[in-house]
Amino acid sequence: GTVSALEIENASDGGASALLIDNDDVDKIALEIEPANTTANIIELSGSALTTGEAIKVYSNSSDNSGRSLVKIANDNTSATKAVGLTINQVGAAPAAVISIVHRRRTI
Repeated sequence: GTVSALEIENASDGGASALLIDNDDVDKIALEIEPANTTANIIELSGSALTTGEAIKVYSNSSDNSGRSLVKIANDNTSATKAVGLTINQVGAAPAAVISIVHRRRTI
């Protein structure tokens, strides 16, 4: 098989995250990936052993009332007419998406 340029392996009894990026520069990106990929996935997560956890969790508890998005998907080229912004493939019986809004103003 293919050998990765870098592997971080955390023992099953490691007791901590395998990787922590602690960025204290408040106006700079903490993790930036600049791939040249054209046909291979840029990021691929495989969580086949996952049971009750989330594969990806984006969390914010900021009380700042500035406008912002927690997740943004942007296709910024009008020529990319066949690019899809988000695809969800749900094979199981549970809903493919659940949207829960806890606020008086409801916009979907």
